[in-house]
Amino acid sequence: TCVGFSCLVQYRVPGAAKDCRPVRRDPNHRSSRSIATLCNTKRGCSMGKVPSQRYRYKDIYINYLDHGSGTPILLLHGFGASSYSWRHVTAHFSANYRVLSIDLKGFGLSDKPADFNYSLKEQGNIVTQFIRDKQLENTTLIGHSLGGAVALVVYLTMQDIWRNAIQRL
Repeated sequence: TCVGFSCLVQYRVPGAAKDCRPVRRDPNHRSSRSIATLCNTKRGCSMGKVPSQRYRYKDIYINYLDHGSGTPILLLHGFGASSYSWRHVTAHFSANYRVLSIDLKGFGLSDKPADFNYSLKEQGNIVTQFIRDKQLENTTLIGHSLGGAVALVVYLTMQDIWRNAIQRL
């Protein structure tokens, strides 16, 4: 299952509109969206057969996809995009690597809090903590557009605290 109207828009699931119904979110959830769409389609709303996962950072949830196994590659999308942007790259590299793609805060299926804190530093802090919590070592960090700037912030931050985390930028 997938929650959020962006499921229909970003993942362009054929026929999903007829299989989706609006549902109320948990009142304790801090997302700016109170109404969501729950997709009940056999095709699912994530890329391929790997469901998206949620990572909790402080009081927000970050959506991410985790494909394959081996040395990690972490993909960061550009402004106005999402982890869906990396679907062809993920499909290609997941045969030999563990490929993770994150929906940055405020994008894709990640929470969009009304805290106005979407700076490069904040995005970098989230990704840095994600790398630490998931214990990713010798990671290849790839970013496009905004994701490239976030990747640079993460790399510079990680050099001070955990040198083995990022192998390539």
